[in-house]
Order: sequence, then C-alpha cells, then structure tokens
Amino acid sequence: MNEAEEPLKSSYGLVAFFDVLGYRQIIANNEIKEAASIIKRVLKKVTDFQKAADVVEKELKCSPATKYLAFSDSILVYTNYSENEASRKNQAGL
Repeated sequence: MNEAEEPLKSSYGLVAFFDVLGYRQIIANNEIKEAASIIKRVLKKVTDFQKAADVVEKELKCSPATKYLAFSDSILVYTNYSENEASRKNQAGL
C-alpha cells in the first residue's frame, strides 16, 4: 500500500439503497428532454427530502445529517454515527 492510500476503516451508520423503477421505460418511451425532466424531478424530490431531514435532525439534535449519492437509476442514502450512539440505539432497539 502506498502512503497516499489509507486503510479501510469500519464505522457505524445506516445505508439505504433505492432503485428508480421503470428507468429503462422512462428512457425508452420518452424524448430525451422529457426523460431528463422526469429524472430531474425525482432527484429534486430526494434533495428536498434531504434538506427537510437535515433541518429536523439539526433542530432535534439527534442523528447526524444523512447524505445521498445518485448514480444511474439508483440512489444511495447513508449516515454515520459514533460508536457510543450506535450502542445507545442498539440498547433502545433502534
């Protein structure tokens, strides 16, 4: 391993994977501008939900903010939290 590479470290958190159902049909059955518009609306909804979740989490001082990554016809939502928070949530059955 060269010096620029860091070893992988495990961490506590949550991950959710969403697949945009019908993505191929959206592309196949619409003009490119309309298909792009549909996908853009889906991503805007994700962004809007992300912003709302960030506000709630900040106001309630609960979990760290969730983040998302959109690629192809999939959306990955994830968040990290400390080992202490993971232990507390595990004990609470969350």
